[in-house]
Amino acid sequence: MMNFIKSINWKDIICIQYYMKAEFSIQAIFEDKSSETIIACMDKIGTLETTKLDLDGTSIDLCLDISSLIDPETENLPYILYKESEKDEVLQAVYTRVDDLFGRRKPHQLRAVHTDCFPKFPKISKSFLTFWSVVKSNERIEEYFESIPIQEFICVQDMEFQLNENSKFYRAKRIEIHNHDRMAMNMMRRFHGKEMYLFYVDISDNAIINFVEKWRNKREFHDLEILEIERFNSQNFTMVRREFELFPFGVKLPIIQPRDFTDEKSYSIPIKVRHYTVRNDGIVAFVINSPDYFIFHVKKFTEKQLIESGYTME
Repeated sequence: MMNFIKSINWKDIICIQYYMKAEFSIQAIFEDKSSETIIACMDKIGTLETTKLDLDGTSIDLCLDISSLIDPETENLPYILYKESEKDEVLQAVYTRVDDLFGRRKPHQLRAVHTDCFPKFPKISKSFLTFWSVVKSNERIEEYFESIPIQEFICVQDMEFQLNENSKFYRAKRIEIHNHDRMAMNMMRRFHGKEMYLFYVDISDNAIINFVEKWRNKREFHDLEILEIERFNSQNFTMVRREFELFPFGVKLPIIQPRDFTDEKSYSIPIKVRHYTVRNDGIVAFVINSPDYFIFHVKKFTEKQLIESGYTME
């Protein structure tokens, strides 16, 4: 059975990635962010010559001469072919085998691009979803999030529809939204996780003021640690700024290093914090507010502790 699954030392793998586009592949992700395809699958096309194999009780068709025609990077890697009616069963069997071989103690993630097919594998903890215009309904994406664990991280780009108010999507620990104004506004009302990053979105100044008021009064966002909105266009950031306290003149200002919108793990230039706000239980949040971005980091200390430290706590 190992002859159609690429042999890789599992100790070198930091993550297993399921990649969905026109075809389905499973990739090993390494420390340097490079990847290598372990196995590839796709819809049956034409009358390609295949070999029948049994994969843990599931009959599969293996094609040995298609990879170089589909993706040069998978040259010499056989493809598993399936009919639409067989797709779920075959992908589940492939997932189970790869998980047995490589997946133990490794995180699993889905990267779906321009597709409305979302495999519901139980170990997926991160989801990277780029929709463009291919998905017009929220039904399949709702089914996907309902059938997998609450996500550690979700990144969504160019989604044109709305999710249900009680969707498990909003309970992810960390969410990143690109290029979707309405979803970003919904995130400002419904998010239950710890970190929220909104890039290239149109958020109103009033929405930010409402968010801050709800947080200060402990009405919502009880677990929130970070909100960052970047590349948006504030119409009256001085009005928003009046909601916050100014650090006293002469103290050493703390520094925040915002996330870079181009990479999940990279960071942009550090920025000095000049404002903060206080929740009704005394907890402090550092605030950076400008015409182009709004950054809100909740701290673990109170305003009283901050003042007693001479404003040195970060």
